[in-house]
Amino acid sequence: AASRAVLSMTAGWSILFWGKWTFWNMTKGEGYIGGTDVMTAQVAMATVATMCGFTVILVIRKLEPKLGLHAATSDSMCECMVLVMGLAWESVFMCAIYFLNKHKATELARVTASLQDCLFIVCLVVPVWYLYIMPKSLELSHGHGHEHGKGDHHGGHAEIAPQGPAAPTEEADTGGRGSRRARGRGEEAAPAPAAETPAAEEAEAGGRARSRRGRQADTAAAAAPAAADDENY
Repeated sequence: AASRAVLSMTAGWSILFWGKWTFWNMTKGEGYIGGTDVMTAQVAMATVATMCGFTVILVIRKLEPKLGLHAATSDSMCECMVLVMGLAWESVFMCAIYFLNKHKATELARVTASLQDCLFIVCLVVPVWYLYIMPKSLELSHGHGHEHGKGDHHGGHAEIAPQGPAAPTEEADTGGRGSRRARGRGEEAAPAPAAETPAAEEAEAGGRARSRRGRQADTAAAAAPAAADDENY
């Protein structure tokens, strides 16, 4: 953006000075109206620059879709022409202030009068610029920025389509199959629980029966002394 601004400004100044040189060269240093009157020549040059500038801007905007110009390129060219028009009319005002005060008696008086004239022009121009020109410029710049954000088919700004979930790659698929095979081998290698045999079941049942008989015998032995004591009483 900075380089485009520098190029636009450089081109604007170059076109301005080329236009002045061409004007005075074509008129052989006399100007079209008023002989060698510089003020009239400045107004004539500013008028020609304004007409040419608006014409170039309209042509650029009209041919931009057909030529496929980049949006930034066309904007820079239009800014260059706007700068040419502005500088041309600046030369008119500076020339008018100079000729208005050149007959002052002293240099200090000329500088003071020129400063007063500049302040007067500023007081006239700044409110109009602030109330009307700047809001419109900001509005156009804001809308143009939104268009650039959406994508410009002339400038080659392709709109990025939203991407869905990424498809599984071959490596991920291979890794998944490998891990599944590893888990399958681990499950196959795990020892299965041993099945109980009939002999083991019979031995366990016999052990439980012997335990019950032992408990019954202990109960009977404990009850015998109590029965004998009861008989004694």
